[in-house]
Amino acid sequence: MKCCNVCALKKELFEFHKNSSRKDGHTETCKLCANARAKKWRAENPGRHKSIIKEWCERHPDRMLKYSRDRRAQNLDLFRARDRERDRRPDRRRCKINSLNRRRARLTHALSTLTKTQWEAILELFDNSCAYCGAEKVALQQEHVIPISRGGNHTVENVVPACVSCNLSKASKLVEEWRPGLATPVKN
Repeated sequence: MKCCNVCALKKELFEFHKNSSRKDGHTETCKLCANARAKKWRAENPGRHKSIIKEWCERHPDRMLKYSRDRRAQNLDLFRARDRERDRRPDRRRCKINSLNRRRARLTHALSTLTKTQWEAILELFDNSCAYCGAEKVALQQEHVIPISRGGNHTVENVVPACVSCNLSKASKLVEEWRPGLATPVKN
């Protein structure tokens, strides 16, 4: 039994943090009082606390990576549900598609300069409709007029909005191969 110097209650030794520099091997304050004091300090010094945590994370990236992976593994269902919910947001889906196209362009060494703002301008230019069939009020995808697999780039000049049906059926063909006689989609 030991008496806490803050709450003055007698408690068992396991209720105190270990401290090898102390004679009895435990701190003078119980875990509850020590945690309450730390919580109060964090509330009074949020900026300092945040900077301490950030510095520690920068000094120990391997431990942070292990912690993140372990936490995700232990809460996999929660993380998957959160990821699915985030990916359902329309703004997130467009970002994800754009990042996938950029990655694919990087892998094929193609030029990738299309930004979210430029993509939104292209959508406005085509009145938020498919560049090939003119379908309106449908989910639109970034379609490469000259496919990346055939040397096209992920740039504003080579990307047009296309409905899922047109984009999947065109696949990696050129417009002339896909639908002979259909002019390359250009809006003025």
